[in-house]
Amino acid sequence: MKLLLLGDSITEAFDTDKLLPHWEVNNQGVWGDSTYECLSHITEEWFSGQPYDYVFICIGTNDLVRDRSDKMILDKVREIIQALYQYVSPKESKVVLTTLFPTLNIADRTNERIDGYNQKLAQLAAEIGVDFYHLNSFFKSEDNALKEEFSADGLHLTETAYKHWSECLQNFIAELTTT
Repeated sequence: MKLLLLGDSITEAFDTDKLLPHWEVNNQGVWGDSTYECLSHITEEWFSGQPYDYVFICIGTNDLVRDRSDKMILDKVREIIQALYQYVSPKESKVVLTTLFPTLNIADRTNERIDGYNQKLAQLAAEIGVDFYHLNSFFKSEDNALKEEFSADGLHLTETAYKHWSECLQNFIAELTTT
């Protein structure tokens, strides 16, 4: 299995060598990236050799703190996908939009805003015909916030959370390959 992960610091800190050792993962998460920077980082070099089975995009939380509207963020996500399709074929590589993670109710990243954005992201995925991964729901507590054991600062994930993410990701891909 060959994966490409696009995202911000949350993705960058995902130790895929340790947590997904049986897969070939190109983790292109970059600390501080928003959709704008993510788009600018896409390079042809990532796509040499065997095609990726899956390309996961989990980006946008830093756009929220830059006071960008959901429409602005979604338009950039659409551009990211268009840029990817210059290098990958939808027949060979499944592109998957992944929800933003919940927070411990950080003022400029409220879960209400994240939930609203994630609903629009699901609509975008359906509209353009890519898969959608509602990962957010696996990380929420009963009060709709990030589970406390999953973060020390309210945003970034703990090792426990990354283990959980790796399990969720393996289950999600298993479901996709059996349907």
